[in-house]
Amino acid sequence: MGDDESMKSFLQQSLDRGRTNLRWKLSGLDERSLRWPRTPTGFNLLGALKHMAQVEIVYFGDTFGRAWPNPDELVTDADIALDPQADWCATEFETTEHLLDLYSRVAEFADETVESLSLDSPGQVPPDSPRRLRTCRRTSTRMRISNACAASPTGSEQERSASFRGGPS
Repeated sequence: MGDDESMKSFLQQSLDRGRTNLRWKLSGLDERSLRWPRTPTGFNLLGALKHMAQVEIVYFGDTFGRAWPNPDELVTDADIALDPQADWCATEFETTEHLLDLYSRVAEFADETVESLSLDSPGQVPPDSPRRLRTCRRTSTRMRISNACAASPTGSEQERSASFRGGPS
């Protein structure tokens, strides 16, 4: 395995660990805990999952010229214009099962993008990003960090019992 393939494998494994960690933090919690607002903006644990799905679609899809096959599942620009936090909050119509399934499908979509490109393949981030040109390597690294950040404030009842369960498997 060459250096690029080793680095690509490392980045994908890191992304998978971040995704697993976020899913784990939601596992075992009841619906009320998943939807309970954690901040004054209404941020909730399911919202973190929804946001990360949206972000991965943009960074691994739009950035590299791949369209998400189900655009009706996305938070639209019009939704964001009405509520800048729209992708951070699960609506009453978005079930836990649907958002977990969406997140899994987005992970497959993102992994397909990374697998199909070299790490130096260029992409163009949507216009609202401060740094518009990105390589696959930089995008994968950015998403690795974003996954960790999205999972970190979600420490809740789950975090307190982690020592008894041994953390995410």
